[in-house]
Amino acid sequence: MLVTILSIKSSVEKCFLGMYLCGISNVSGGSSMKSSHHFRDQLSVMTGWFEQWNNCEQSVALYSLIKKIEPGQARFLVQVLEQNIAHCVQLQLQEQQANDPGELLTSY
Repeated sequence: MLVTILSIKSSVEKCFLGMYLCGISNVSGGSSMKSSHHFRDQLSVMTGWFEQWNNCEQSVALYSLIKKIEPGQARFLVQVLEQNIAHCVQLQLQEQQANDPGELLTSY
């Protein structure tokens, strides 16, 4: 399954894979999985809460959730996060400044 995750290109495919890994999609026709409408409603409520929190609260909430995921889910999230920050100029500048010895000396 990890090989499949690494070869996925489109965001739609990633979304469906994420739903599959989370047991949300009712692809198999089983009645024990959540309906997509119920999941969307729950996700909408959680997203509303998340948007009201500050950065620290958001980080704590995400960390709390990430601690509970399976390795396959973690691999999927790692790939998505790496792709999202790969070209983030603001983050690259912050990392350069944080690791610049001259910057550290002038801040004291």
